[in-house]
Amino acid sequence: MRMNMLIGLAVVAGLAGAAVPAVAQDMTAEVRTWAGESWRLTQPSLEVFYTIMPPEGDKPERVNTVVTVQATVEDLPKLREQVEGPQQGHGQTEVVTLSRGGVETQIPLASIRSLQFFRQPVEKSPLPPYVAAMHFRYAATAVLVDGSRVEADYVNLGTTVLRGMTPEGRVDIPWQEIENVRFGPAEVAKTTEERAAPPPAVAEAPKPPEPGISQITPLQDVFFDFDRSGLRNDTKAALNQNVKWLKANLDAKVVVEGHCDERGTNEYNLALGDRRANAIRDYLMVSGIDQGRVSTISYGEERPFVLSHDESSWKWNRRAHLVVTK
Repeated sequence: MRMNMLIGLAVVAGLAGAAVPAVAQDMTAEVRTWAGESWRLTQPSLEVFYTIMPPEGDKPERVNTVVTVQATVEDLPKLREQVEGPQQGHGQTEVVTLSRGGVETQIPLASIRSLQFFRQPVEKSPLPPYVAAMHFRYAATAVLVDGSRVEADYVNLGTTVLRGMTPEGRVDIPWQEIENVRFGPAEVAKTTEERAAPPPAVAEAPKPPEPGISQITPLQDVFFDFDRSGLRNDTKAALNQNVKWLKANLDAKVVVEGHCDERGTNEYNLALGDRRANAIRDYLMVSGIDQGRVSTISYGEERPFVLSHDESSWKWNRRAHLVVTK
């Protein structure tokens, strides 16, 4: 995938970072896209594609001639004063900008363990009908290397792509195509002596995570309207992707968690969460998934995914979260 879109200087300036690799070269990125594709990238970096326009008042003789340049993002303000005509290029950025309640937070990419994106169709989109169906508003949760979380009710990374290497060559994945990404250390190539050495003693298996704790999963969350457990039409695509994955992974079992926002009593929300989880279970069964592979649990309002007290957060907490077990 190659990224050909461009962004203006004002957007790039908001992402300005240092002129060093955004992620260490000995890191990897495990990526899952909204289309269900999985990628393992080595040498991951965030690349921003841009167009530099000359200062206002300058009128280049041939605006249809665009010169390609390559620079770090921090160089752009200086380059803008020097160009005599439009120039295009790309550069790395080392930060991800997340917004919550209109307040932006810049997080160094090297501090992020995982990024989970969420998207909802924009109602009454101003875009033409033939592209309005693909007009989404994005939110995100970043889990940092120290275990803390940063919640964002709005994300727009412009024309940023996640770039990395695969055995087949370089891959550029536009950020809008990424559902989740997890960063980790790269595997170190073994020497001949290491390959010949006996395997290390097997350590005691770690305690499995407590059932229901939100985690990166190949299955997509399903969201609900307030005080409703009926499936919305706009969730069918996510449900069908979940069915497709489960049919391709016959050994996998799934726990469907029902969650609610904080409004209502604990007892009512536990019952509502149960109805939401059962609605997902029933859909999976009708779609051909064996009943023995699907179990449900309700957490009601006890485990909110986004910690705040308004609709911008509540809409993400009204959900069914699907956790894969073996």
